Amino acid sequence: MISVLQKKFIYAKKIIKGVRFLKTLAQEIESRTGINVFNCYQCGKCSAGCVFSYLMDTPPHLLMRYIQLDMREKALSSNTFFGCGACVTCSFRCPREIDVLRVINTVKSIAMEGKILPRNKSLEDVRIFDKIFLDNIVRNERADEFSLGLSFNLKSGKLLKDVSLLPVLSEKDKFAVKEKAASRNIKKVVNKLK
Repeated sequence: MISVLQKKFIYAKKIIKGVRFLKTLAQEIESRTGINVFNCYQCGKCSAGCVFSYLMDTPPHLLMRYIQLDMREKALSSNTFFGCGACVTCSFRCPREIDVLRVINTVKSIAMEGKILPRNKSLEDVRIFDKIFLDNIVRNERADEFSLGLSFNLKSGKLLKDVSLLPVLSEKDKFAVKEKAASRNIKKVVNKLK
């Protein structure tokens, strides 16, 4: 059953062969995940517990509100999903048991499909990083910061980006070769993500 609030956000768009009903952002998220974002009552616990919220222009609870109000442009151009560390704290803290992380990841997928760029991010850089990160996990069975950074700089054409951090990384022994973790399941998980 659709609530009065949800009915307000249903809209139609005329196209050549008649009328096509477009889904609101909330409906699209619900059809992909089964999560009803209208269950969120804006308590703010997800944002209060988020250790990465300082990196976000839109904290998780505000992103949920943008989705509820079908403020598609604000929600999809937010950098929330790029600042998210996927620690799942937001989902665990939600008193309504909403999987906030899954909503954030779904918003990211919708934004990437629509080639909507968040502020200060390049879609190509995001794609490059995602691929390099997953390849790095498969190859090293962990996130190797040095090879990850080096590979990203080479493939993105930003060769000297963060070169000033080399002395700091050297002091913290980030160049040392470490033994690989004994886990074959990592490759299976990463292949499923691709």
